[in-house]
Amino acid sequence: MNFGGMSWQHSLQMVEAVPNLKLVFDTGNPVITKDWSNGGTEHQDPFEFYKHIRPHIAYVHIKDVVMDGDKEDYKYPNEGHGRVLDVLKSLKETGYDGGISIEPHMATVFHNPYAVRANAQESYDTYINYGRRLIAMLDDLSYQSSAFK
Repeated sequence: MNFGGMSWQHSLQMVEAVPNLKLVFDTGNPVITKDWSNGGTEHQDPFEFYKHIRPHIAYVHIKDVVMDGDKEDYKYPNEGHGRVLDVLKSLKETGYDGGISIEPHMATVFHNPYAVRANAQESYDTYINYGRRLIAMLDDLSYQSSAFK
């Protein structure tokens, strides 16, 4: 979300400057981050971002979100603007065998104690449901990678 997240061009500049650097790609971060390659007036397209940095990805976070003005509205995978299914299809097509994790942000944001909006049971249920929905998407894609077993 910082320098490398300002645009796919910024990410590639960082990769070129740091030998052997690998990236974590988060499907939701481009949705909530302005594109600073064009002055920061528009939010980024996550799939466009992904396509340019794909060779440098070592890990993927699945998060989905819709921007409502300046407010982030987090959704289940492929229910927002994170283009989760497009990314998953491409990962399969390109033979990705790295890790994937979920980062729902729907009930609790683990790295922001001020963003807790649910009790422990609701947070747990949301996390489990989110994971199951992602697994169903992967099953629909017949993804056989060891990363998803």
